[in-house]
Amino acid sequence: MEKKFSDCGVDKQTVKQWIEESNLPKHKIRIPYDQIRPVLVFLKKTLNIHPTFVLNQSFNRYESGELKSVSQKVYARALVLEKSAKKALTSGDRFEIEKVREDTYGKRDGFTLYVRIEEELRFLKKYAKISPKRYLGRSINTYERGKCKRIATWRAEKIKDNCEAIIAQRQDLPFLSLPQSYHKRWMMRLSIVLRSHLANRLLQPGELIFEREILTPSHYRDEYKKSKHTLIQFDMAPSVLGMRRKAFDIMVAKNCDIFRSVGIYTNRWYLPDLYLKELTENDFFELISAKYELMAQNVSRSKPIEACMN
Repeated sequence: MEKKFSDCGVDKQTVKQWIEESNLPKHKIRIPYDQIRPVLVFLKKTLNIHPTFVLNQSFNRYESGELKSVSQKVYARALVLEKSAKKALTSGDRFEIEKVREDTYGKRDGFTLYVRIEEELRFLKKYAKISPKRYLGRSINTYERGKCKRIATWRAEKIKDNCEAIIAQRQDLPFLSLPQSYHKRWMMRLSIVLRSHLANRLLQPGELIFEREILTPSHYRDEYKKSKHTLIQFDMAPSVLGMRRKAFDIMVAKNCDIFRSVGIYTNRWYLPDLYLKELTENDFFELISAKYELMAQNVSRSKPIEACMN
């Protein structure tokens, strides 16, 4: 038998790999490296995130062909990073961009990202006439040129405290003169109120049609079943969509027929990554997500998804 494989150009190592993969439980089937590579290239090119930190393995081992697949957990994490990166890049906010990098590489205890207090420093220089060097202990150029990206947390706290004090003293300051973080704070409050209002509107029976239009798959089932599309386990789907598990479960239970139509069952339920990508790229999906996050606050720990998908 070994000779027959050899005659067909299949070496012993490849046969061994096929046997090992065929013996894997369905839920442990791995994702081909080619599937995750475009995501890794995107993260490296846009945010300079080295693929090794995403793969938890040497990038070169994959590029050389020594390793050929990744776990579903690694793949799902890469998709989440890609989504966060695209959102940060679209916003153009340096802090959001650096935060994605920090979430990948990990935080440093006792240090804070410089971009977090950058606006506050400029504000203090302009309205309190205090030099940034007094807070940083060195020239601001070191940070502006990107040579240093963090400052000691105690310094950052002092900057914020002084900023708060100046704002409290200077009631005459125009709103637009305040640091961006203060703009965001107020805009976030307004956004929460608006999202809550819209989410409550979506709870009305008449709005169910709109919700189903958003969740309905854009392709026929056969397209989602093609081998080029990766299957994501149901328990990993919430993180890809940026939802809490409880909110996701309720959404699935309320739209059982839709998720059963697009879901694929092989010993357990999976969702095609293409479908999840369609949802995350739909601007209105955030409203649907907000609705179920709101509903999740008022339900018990039961798992309504089980009645639908089992």
